[in-house]
Amino acid sequence: LLALAVLAPNSASIADGVEKAQSADSAAPGAYALPADVLDVTWQWIWFGDGAGQSDIDHPGHYTLQFSADGSLAVLADCNRGRAGFTLGPDRQISITPIAKTMMLCPEGSLDGRFVQALERVRTWFEKDGDFLLEIPADSGTLRFRRAAAD
Repeated sequence: LLALAVLAPNSASIADGVEKAQSADSAAPGAYALPADVLDVTWQWIWFGDGAGQSDIDHPGHYTLQFSADGSLAVLADCNRGRAGFTLGPDRQISITPIAKTMMLCPEGSLDGRFVQALERVRTWFEKDGDFLLEIPADSGTLRFRRAAAD
């Protein structure tokens, strides 16, 4: 019995591990999930704001996201395509894994690097006026996305 107590992690670390493991594909009642209207939709990056200012994105169709119920994320970062995973937590927390992407050299003025770096730093999400927003902690930035028009 003593050996079991020594080998077993404390209950707090078990709870932390379970919470971190819950993702959008978790169907258990009370599991964290993005709303159905967010999943399997192409979201175009339309705006970025931080403490230094705000800017509209000139070519929203060059910077897109698509969240899937299985916890995967498809990314278009200008001339590069990528994939990542995401996990969700309480209070609209989100964490995006490092994005594996192609390494094409995009045209001068591309925001591909800035876009990918910002995505990997986001920690919360919310919806506002039909748009989907991702926030970086400590007022370091907000990325605003709008649903792409149907073809």
